[in-house]
Amino acid sequence: IVAIALFLPLYTQTAASQAGFGQQGWGMHWLDGWRGAIWIHAVAAVPWVVIIVAVGLRHIEPQLEEAALLDGTQAQVLFGVTLRRCWFAMGAAAIWIGVVTAGEFTVTDMWPGLRTYAEDIFRGFAVGETPEMAAFGLLPSLVATVALLTAVLVVLHHALRGDYQPPKRPPRTFKLGPLGWLHFAVVVALLACLVGVPLLNLTIQLGRQVHQLPGGELQRTWGLTHAGEMLLYSVWEFRREMIWSLGTSVVAATLAIVVATPLAWLARGGSWRSWPLILAAAILFALPGPLLGLLLVRLFNAPNWTWLSFLYDRSIAAPTLALALRAFPLVAIVTW
Repeated sequence: IVAIALFLPLYTQTAASQAGFGQQGWGMHWLDGWRGAIWIHAVAAVPWVVIIVAVGLRHIEPQLEEAALLDGTQAQVLFGVTLRRCWFAMGAAAIWIGVVTAGEFTVTDMWPGLRTYAEDIFRGFAVGETPEMAAFGLLPSLVATVALLTAVLVVLHHALRGDYQPPKRPPRTFKLGPLGWLHFAVVVALLACLVGVPLLNLTIQLGRQVHQLPGGELQRTWGLTHAGEMLLYSVWEFRREMIWSLGTSVVAATLAIVVATPLAWLARGGSWRSWPLILAAAILFALPGPLLGLLLVRLFNAPNWTWLSFLYDRSIAAPTLALALRAFPLVAIVTW
């Protein structure tokens, strides 16, 4: 379920939420304005938090939890040992989600009046600003973000000690006791919010049909056959776009791994060896996607380098490079 939610595009999650609880939904405008933007970003971030925090939980020594159980309850061990030993993973997840959300405007673009600084860059370019003007206007926030991310990565580097040995025993399992059914219900409800409700909303919208009656009145119906036909039609209609998207993503992921792996290997040594990776990851992490895209457009359209223009017009080089640079921070940190 987490994997499905992880690979569900943000614009699809936005459309699914709007189809159920927005302007196009069932008449319950629960997800309007900032409430909608915060909710959609939070739901989209859950899979990332699960994966990052799960890695941190796997690094907790079970012998510490077992020793603490001799003198305390499971709740005391959870808050006093488990979560305290996992603070670096929760902090990394929070920083990752915060920076990604700040540089995204797919969700906020659905509501007039809600604008992130990434959207300001895009709108400024639309009215004639150059990438240099946009970058200069955002320079203070970019510098502050890079400084914050650099500090976070340095702290994480010291938290994950070089002499640390991962536990060789399986992690400690906590029994839920008589309230286990309640915890199970909460997990099921969260999974329904992550995947079930968005897919249900899209399915309902997919199967809707509108018929005009002889008197001019519109009749709205829903059919499972129509939903299946629309789904198959969409897959066939956009088959070329799907193939090009798959090819671009595969090449971008490969390029990011090829570049990040040597830097991560160098950073294993600690000290000054980790600074190239830290600075590169922090700068690319803080750089908004629209600004990165505009700078690459300017680069590939350089008048003196005609071969770059050829690549821009006749290949997937520009979008592949943009996606590889956007993926580099996460790939580098995970590989490190």
